[in-house]
Amino acid sequence: MLGTEEFVDSLRGRLKGHDASDESPKEQRYAGRPTLEEFFRKVDPRNRAQSDARIAQAYLEYGYTMTAIARCVGLH
Repeated sequence: MLGTEEFVDSLRGRLKGHDASDESPKEQRYAGRPTLEEFFRKVDPRNRAQSDARIAQAYLEYGYTMTAIARCVGLH
């Protein structure tokens, strides 16, 4: 999507519940996904099960790369 951060944020709510199509570019399929910082903000890093589940969800559901996730959560 093109526009300011505020514009993109205003559209995220409208995009929830719509399945991603493999025919669209990755940037468009995941336009409504939360940022990694938002996604991991409420995760307790000491809770390994919760962290692992969120990492898997970020990768499988939201299409983030393992590299991007690792950088965000401080893993290698």
